[in-house]
Amino acid sequence: MTTTATSNANDTTTMPARTSLFDTESVLQMASTDRTGSGGSDGSESGGAVSTQPHDPHDQYARMAAGFSFHVLGRALRPYQKLVAAAVLESVLKGLGLTFTVMMARQMGKNELSAHLEAGLLARHAKPGATLIKAAPTFRPQVTTSMQRLESLLKAAAQLAPLTRRRPDGSQEVLKPKKEHGYQLVLGDGRISFLSADPAASVVGATASLLLEIDEAQDVDPEKFTRDFRPMASAGNATTILYGTPRGITRTERRMQWVGATEAGTMETGAAPR
Repeated sequence: MTTTATSNANDTTTMPARTSLFDTESVLQMASTDRTGSGGSDGSESGGAVSTQPHDPHDQYARMAAGFSFHVLGRALRPYQKLVAAAVLESVLKGLGLTFTVMMARQMGKNELSAHLEAGLLARHAKPGATLIKAAPTFRPQVTTSMQRLESLLKAAAQLAPLTRRRPDGSQEVLKPKKEHGYQLVLGDGRISFLSADPAASVVGATASLLLEIDEAQDVDPEKFTRDFRPMASAGNATTILYGTPRGITRTERRMQWVGATEAGTMETGAAPR
């Protein structure tokens, strides 16, 4: 597994700088290795994507992510998806504010993984006022497709069983997604906004308290990301995920590294690599 690191660009934090890079080669190797195992109660082909040793601190987050996907959403995560989901969930719940770069080939399920993370955070971990943000280079079709994917996932889950959450007084609350303003989805106490990362789009003012996701990050203008989107995660030290697709691995890697270096303030000012 190839990893690099940066923390959320927040001068008030004392967390060590760290970012994780999940690339296509890594997740393919993980998938190949894990298919040799047996199925588990979370519906995955094996538990090998994340260490199953009892002392492994990541194991509980892997079980939380995979369990919600299998038992609540009715769709099992693939082993390599579970690996990423566990790392992201740990960062969110511990308030680490890490930035993850996730690069997967087409049809490997990065958008499905994204929707599972969004559903899990909204349904199980969102406190009053909690916010998530998902952005993509274009509003149509990329942003609208992401919003429809999450809506469809929650609708399918509700057909299996009502999506509920236990209130502090012990009673059960039935969660029903509600669309607002044409670009937001509310579920329980949480809200996710779907925004365009087009250079001309006006997105200033939105904030992410739990998670900031940038889809097809290699196609997002680095200046737009640094100026408008990076600050959205800074106030609440939210976790950030940069998703990418290797349409030419060298270009994708260079662009995503540029975005990561820019938000960490570690690269000299200059034109983005092409």
